[in-house]
Amino acid sequence: MLLVGLEYQALGISDAVQMNYLMQTGGRMLGLTLLMVAAAVLVGLLASRVAAAIARDLRRGVFRRVVSFSASETDKFSTASLITRTHQRCTADPDDLRNFAAHGGVC
Repeated sequence: MLLVGLEYQALGISDAVQMNYLMQTGGRMLGLTLLMVAAAVLVGLLASRVAAAIARDLRRGVFRRVVSFSASETDKFSTASLITRTHQRCTADPDDLRNFAAHGGVC
């Protein structure tokens, strides 16, 4: 450290110049960090909204499909089976896809 200080003195760089440089560089770094945090929050918000919309559309599609079954199609399933399958397709699957999309495809 002593050699660095002597080198700065030989070049005519004072402590005030060094402090000014550190403050400017630190300010830039802080500004970039805040910008990155804001961008990360915005990306998370947008990803969450898109994922929720995808899950909503999937649930809506499955519900419409089940409601549109004819009586003969409905008779092929027991009520319990239809409820269980519909529940799985309307809640768990869209939730899995929503979580996948909200986390940027990383589980």
